[in-house]
Amino acid sequence: MNASKSPLLSLRALLILMAVLTGLTWWIGTNVNRYTVQTSAVPSDFPGDISRWRLQENWKDVDTLPGFTLFSDGISISRDIPGISDAELRVPLPEQKPAGAKLLAQGELMAQTVSGGKLNWHGLLYTVWFYDASGERIKESARTVQALVGDTVPLLYSRELDLPPLAVEAGIGLRVFESTGTAFLRAPKLQVVAPWSGYRNVIMGVLAVWAVYGLVVVVALGSRGKLLYALVPIALIAIIAVAVSLPSEDLRRLIAPIEQLTKGVMPYLRELGLYSVNKMGHALSFALLAFFVCMVRKRLGATWLGTVSFMILLAVLTESVQLFFVGRSSRLIDVAIDLSGACFGILMFFILWLVSSPFRKKTLDISL
Repeated sequence: MNASKSPLLSLRALLILMAVLTGLTWWIGTNVNRYTVQTSAVPSDFPGDISRWRLQENWKDVDTLPGFTLFSDGISISRDIPGISDAELRVPLPEQKPAGAKLLAQGELMAQTVSGGKLNWHGLLYTVWFYDASGERIKESARTVQALVGDTVPLLYSRELDLPPLAVEAGIGLRVFESTGTAFLRAPKLQVVAPWSGYRNVIMGVLAVWAVYGLVVVVALGSRGKLLYALVPIALIAIIAVAVSLPSEDLRRLIAPIEQLTKGVMPYLRELGLYSVNKMGHALSFALLAFFVCMVRKRLGATWLGTVSFMILLAVLTESVQLFFVGRSSRLIDVAIDLSGACFGILMFFILWLVSSPFRKKTLDISL
């Protein structure tokens, strides 16, 4: 059979297969448990009574903390002048811990009109500490999660932390660091978990399936002599794939220098819904991809319906893949950010097509 004529390698068949694999990826990510053991989440009665909280202002213990508020499923800290406000709740860890146990820490962070902060601290921190039997803090166990200034969209953070052998308590809290404004911590959860060793094989299996699919796409385009036209979109898709597959800590180290360079313009970008450098990168990559896909659409023999469907599926897929990595979030608003970038790229294509005759000749026409 001539590969170029095979209906199994047609663009329509590849798009349908992509839709099926995307649905399976989402299902596996949401239904396969990465843990063999999970204790009950604590604190079960969060936020509890205010007397249970350790409150500090400018690193000094205080009985009452100005601007500290308890509500049904969270806490908030407000500051009118720059300074340091800290609230921490300590909870006991289970006496019996499974082999290879880790602490799974989760919580939602949000800020309103927070300004200030230092370097990468951004003025808002969600902290997790461990304590030994004497009540002393185990210094090397501290973990912090940073939220960007003005994060009005709740950000769900999740971390797997190694349990120190002597830890009997864990503390979870919120800190506003040398800033003003209001910060929120909602629905925090601490669980002792035993990761399933086979889950890594699940991840590798999913990634391998998509690698095979990518190879099939390359073969299909090559058999039609159209691979050259698709090289730029393929390269952009590869960059997106690597970015969404990076563990959160590696991604954070990678984008830290970019955060420093863009911190002056981030307040304006957040008004457009781009509430972090990571999301800005998502939108930009999808804009570039959509633009170049539109440029080569006619040469590849794709319809506009197929092009739009491909961008939607890719946006859903990138969020589905992140389900497999602790610390990465997968939310509908992130799909919307990806698609808003794609819409911008398509809009730029149409504008150039309308105003530039040389551009029209290079991209042929825009008919259906």
